[in-house]
Amino acid sequence: MNKKFSTLMAGLLLATAFGTASAQSIPSSLGNFAKYATVPAEEVIDMEKGYVQLAVATPGSDGKVLSMEAAAGGKYNLVVKTITSTTKAEIRNTLWKVVATEVGISGYTYQFQNVGTGEFLGFNTDEAVKATDATAPSLTLTAAGTAVGSEIVSWTWQATPAKEIAASDAAQTYFTNADLKGLTAVFSKDSTLALGLSAALADGSVVSAYKYSNKKAAATGATAITFYPVAPAAFILGADDLNSMLWTQNPQAESSKLKLVFNPDVTGNSYDNLFTKNSYKGLIR
Repeated sequence: MNKKFSTLMAGLLLATAFGTASAQSIPSSLGNFAKYATVPAEEVIDMEKGYVQLAVATPGSDGKVLSMEAAAGGKYNLVVKTITSTTKAEIRNTLWKVVATEVGISGYTYQFQNVGTGEFLGFNTDEAVKATDATAPSLTLTAAGTAVGSEIVSWTWQATPAKEIAASDAAQTYFTNADLKGLTAVFSKDSTLALGLSAALADGSVVSAYKYSNKKAAATGATAITFYPVAPAAFILGADDLNSMLWTQNPQAESSKLKLVFNPDVTGNSYDNLFTKNSYKGLIR
């Protein structure tokens, strides 16, 4: 029975598409999407397959991760969330699909697609806060640079998507749980886009994009936002997670129901498989 149910749930996961259009139709908060009750143990994870969370502090210390949250005007912000605070983040908004692309001998570029919203982690250069042109440039981050955009979505980050798994790896290009790094992107001959905070790192901090000239010294006035990938801890799905077929349809719509599959399906049985024959609606009791 356990094996069959494991197969059934795997079928549910495989059957759901991962796309922007479907995710955008889901209300930003319904109250019964999965959340963590306690701080989960954080373990640095290899990025070459599956989904990750982006931890912004020492593993297991306080559960701070990056979440993509709905903002005014139909926009999104990148927000630091302590996942067991009173403003608990829905787990779906803290999950990321990472695509690492090898770029010749230069290393890798990374794209991050948010599972809950379907949006990519990106910003527009014309909205980013500009550092001053002084010899020692400074900047004050403002709300203008916080809206998630679509222009810059490929970033320089870790040297490799593979984590160090043994002491012998140390001499090679693997990342470890000490490799907290920020995202940067060169977008013109001498300009770089980076991410930061206008104040000390805290629950609810909104990430801003800023830009600076590579000919100048590093800009001051922003707290760097750095992170690395960790494995999401197991969690119990809520009614809205199920009715949305893992965030690909609006769970509030009457027609949106949970559809299960077996892979392979039951054969040689005189009775119908009620799990696959019917669709189901998750309810809150």
